[in-house]
Amino acid sequence: EFASPEALHRHYERIAAGYKEALSEAMESGEIGRGDPEVLAYALMGVGELIGMRWILWNEEGEMPPNVLEEMMQFIQRGLGADE
Repeated sequence: EFASPEALHRHYERIAAGYKEALSEAMESGEIGRGDPEVLAYALMGVGELIGMRWILWNEEGEMPPNVLEEMMQFIQRGLGADE
């Protein structure tokens, strides 16, 4: 992050590109509600990164409890306007 901000920026842009494409396709097919694919992509990336840090990197067990994954998925489904 501090050594090469440009490399970090490119890294996240590449990841976001895949998310944006998949989100756009899901919106077109009616699987999820409509929204700005770029905003949603970065929101999903943030959720995944911080949940992973908290329950995998910072957890002595190094494993995400099942209820955390379930809560995260419910949050994402509600946020995307997806049918549960």
